[in-house]
Amino acid sequence: MAVFARVRYFPALVLLALDLLVFAPQARADALVLDPHLPTLHSLVARSERPSTVEATVATAPICDIFAHGFDGTGATVCAGCFDGTVDFEETDVDCGSAFCKACADGKQCIAGGDCSSSVCNTSTHVCAPATCIDNLKDGNETDIDCGGACPACSTGLQCTVNTGCQSGKCTNNVCVDVLLVSQVQTRGDNGASDEFVELYNPTEVAVTFDANWTLLARSAISIGTCTSATQSSRFAGAGQVIPAHGHILHVSSAYNGATAGDATYAVGIPDSGSVVLEHASTVVDALCFYYDATSQSALTGCATAYICEGTPIANSHNNSGGTNIDASLERKPGGAFGNMTDTNDNATDFYDNPAPDPHGLSSDPIP
Repeated sequence: MAVFARVRYFPALVLLALDLLVFAPQARADALVLDPHLPTLHSLVARSERPSTVEATVATAPICDIFAHGFDGTGATVCAGCFDGTVDFEETDVDCGSAFCKACADGKQCIAGGDCSSSVCNTSTHVCAPATCIDNLKDGNETDIDCGGACPACSTGLQCTVNTGCQSGKCTNNVCVDVLLVSQVQTRGDNGASDEFVELYNPTEVAVTFDANWTLLARSAISIGTCTSATQSSRFAGAGQVIPAHGHILHVSSAYNGATAGDATYAVGIPDSGSVVLEHASTVVDALCFYYDATSQSALTGCATAYICEGTPIANSHNNSGGTNIDASLERKPGGAFGNMTDTNDNATDFYDNPAPDPHGLSSDPIP
């Protein structure tokens, strides 16, 4: 009879124990501590046997074991299992890999690049490998294939994050772009109002193709009363010329008589007061604004239809009259044999009035 009673009440005891486990307060469950050196239920399932859908679900769960040890509700706490000296959870090698633990060092096992500190997982050996700049892959901290980051700077059109990541020295909207500067402008000279030239400079270490995507535009600025009707229009565009690193290209008007031959001509002149804007694919690359008196200056700075300038305009020695038909130009500093590298985005700072212009073109030696 006693034995029968024990057997009879055994199921009830089991149910009572299960009831305590299921309905016990969370604090009691949390008080149960797993031996960190023993595998969890999660790690008992071989990684290769886990269906991808299940693995994806587990990887996003903010827990490391069945008692929620290791992660808080937002996954902000380091998993205890990432420091237990064993390969468990989603780890690809001892205490590294997966979305939970730190990235693995070179030579450690991996499944994907995200498991490795180098971001490179050899797809054949499934071993983390060093990132290289000649593997025809975008890996490591590269911004594009085999360039940027610790690799050589990227060429024009490739992805970037900083200016120094580009051969051109210019990263715009995360893309490396070519750079040219307006380096010297003469709006009239000793041969009359059409004795003009516009000189452009390549300040970078790589050649720039001056193709049809490059356009130079100009707009006059005589007074506030007329500035709104003065429209910006093209003076010339590129024709495929290649400007070498630190080289120049020279465009001249019909009466130009300088010693340096022009590389191309333009028909519509540059005003003595106004703006000159260099664009590439309709994006402003550089701009120069200049005036000759207070009235034209106010047009540049106060027109309801704003001019495209860089900082403060610079004074021009030519004043829209034949009395100033002398050779003089506005040249970017430092000028002459020292090149035209100064670019602080302020015209009054970057340019000076040069009374003895010496323009350079494609036939001139690169400087400096």
